Amino acid sequence: MKKTTMFNRHPVIAAIVVLASCALAQARAQEITADTKVTRADIQTWLNSGDPRLVAWGAYFARVNADDQATPAMLNLAENWTPPESDRDEAGRAEINAMSDVLDTLIVRNKNVPPVALSAIASSFPNQSAILASRLPISEATPLLLTWYDMRNSEHPSPFPRIAAMLLSKAPPPGFAASVLAESEETLHVTVVSGNYGVGGGLGSSGGCGDGGGGAPQTGWPPLFFYGIEENAPHSHNPVLVRAGGDTITYVRIDQHTGWGSCFYPHPLTASTRVHLVVQMLGGDTKKIPWAVERQDSITYESDSQFLRELQDRVTQEEDQMRETARDLYVRGFLTGDEADSVRPKLVVTILDDRKAGSPPLPQPETRDPRTSANFIKP
Repeated sequence: MKKTTMFNRHPVIAAIVVLASCALAQARAQEITADTKVTRADIQTWLNSGDPRLVAWGAYFARVNADDQATPAMLNLAENWTPPESDRDEAGRAEINAMSDVLDTLIVRNKNVPPVALSAIASSFPNQSAILASRLPISEATPLLLTWYDMRNSEHPSPFPRIAAMLLSKAPPPGFAASVLAESEETLHVTVVSGNYGVGGGLGSSGGCGDGGGGAPQTGWPPLFFYGIEENAPHSHNPVLVRAGGDTITYVRIDQHTGWGSCFYPHPLTASTRVHLVVQMLGGDTKKIPWAVERQDSITYESDSQFLRELQDRVTQEEDQMRETARDLYVRGFLTGDEADSVRPKLVVTILDDRKAGSPPLPQPETRDPRTSANFIKP
């Protein structure tokens, strides 16, 4: 008996497969430009071709032709993304560039990309992932954002924990506010003097600027774009990724061959940025900072007992403010009763003995709350 093949049983399907294969082979061989006339069928074929260059062209034309029928294919590519073993060789760079075009189209066309796809692309495309995550309904995005927030103690720098925390601060899930409070910190600098010396000054920091992107356009490929993110960039008119607690993170779309640098890369989670998260959870009024991250104070020494009493008064004032913040968060429903009683920021008291030479040593203060510590520093 003659063996029957799939093509013998389904001549119409076989013909379609042959035609599609021929069309794909022709596309791989032809020179595609931005002026090439394409159909929706071409876009679908290219996006499903497995050829990075054709995938990139398919995404490009889906964007410029506003072909939203191509969205499911692009979402499927994102969801099944596997980072190449190396992004330095030609094959790896081709895969990266193809997915860059896919994500560019999804961002420009304002598509809702599900968390499972964002998880797949996050390690390779952190900025694009953050932009797309910010567009999801918070109820849908929260599990993913908590995963990113949990990366905050990683040794590898990432924008995810800070951006996730800013987004979560708008609708804090259980445990989030408690973690922010517990990991917050204030430093109270106390200078002890013999006379009525004025103590002033302040603390500040500055960051270096970084460059990103740049390079010659790749022959035979569509225009390629990457995305940069900035925090509190002055006079910025770029789209907002997230605004919370007085801080604003924006993003910018950059043609890959132009290059880009910025002095305003988002800060990680620090004492300063955490207090802004608390501001957001307290209603967003930046005029009501609950506590100072760094506070300068002074005590004029008269006796050991007077020094200890005044120091304790200052410490108690800071601790009371922290407890009041916890109560406010409890009233808003962001802390449980147990959390409000047990969680508050750390208070680090540093004491500088700046009295006259030959003065007897200052007594060691005792702290009443384990979340408060006091230590002497050398002048």
